[in-house]
Amino acid sequence: GPEQRGMVELEGLEIPPSAVECWRPTLDDVERISWGKPARKKCTGSRGVPHRLNQDERMLYDMAKRKGFVETTGSGYRRVRRGAPLVNTYRNWCDARGVASVQLHKAGGAEVGGDEVVVDLSTLRIPHEFARISSLLESAEPEGCVIETPGSGADGGVFVSDNEGSAGASALAVAGDDDDGVEAGIIVGSEWGSEEEWRQAFETEPIHRLSMYCVSWVLPRGEAKTLAKRLGVLFGTAEPTGKGKSK
Repeated sequence: GPEQRGMVELEGLEIPPSAVECWRPTLDDVERISWGKPARKKCTGSRGVPHRLNQDERMLYDMAKRKGFVETTGSGYRRVRRGAPLVNTYRNWCDARGVASVQLHKAGGAEVGGDEVVVDLSTLRIPHEFARISSLLESAEPEGCVIETPGSGADGGVFVSDNEGSAGASALAVAGDDDDGVEAGIIVGSEWGSEEEWRQAFETEPIHRLSMYCVSWVLPRGEAKTLAKRLGVLFGTAEPTGKGKSK
């Protein structure tokens, strides 16, 4: 049946290790800015990219750390990925740990179609491997698979909304100043003079300045959740058990 399709292949994929010699936030700073406190390491936070979580988001964030993927509900998240503090903070946490960010955006209300499963590879910080990993994922799970590379989308690869959803999202369309006066524009492949400069940005820039590199699927709810779980296992995204104590 459809549940079995590609299962052996997905589980057997060899995902290269994430980059080590590169800029990454500390887990402590990820936690600090999620509470609205200043980060100790420069550039971790940005005024233009919301990270502070409310109570409901905090609960979903803690669950995501345990499960290995973050769940969001409602149309806002699917279009406004960059405007959602929950997605941004989870992405930051994945970046600190050097794992891919797996997201399950559940369709809400009048939205038609299935739920969207997204793997953002940017947090691995190995841009020379992104295309190959995307192809592997697509070959294992072809049904409904879309690969969004920086500059490929109608929005130029900067995943911001056209003013729908949260107020923070529209602010992202323009470069703002972050908390230490450095410009917080989001880096997109096409803005760089060369592929080489784009790749180098993954070594030196905080993740909020780097475009997502997403492989996504739209699937019926049950299948979507199963795929999100399997991707979490494949990329080793869940927090090791016994370490999930929040302060």
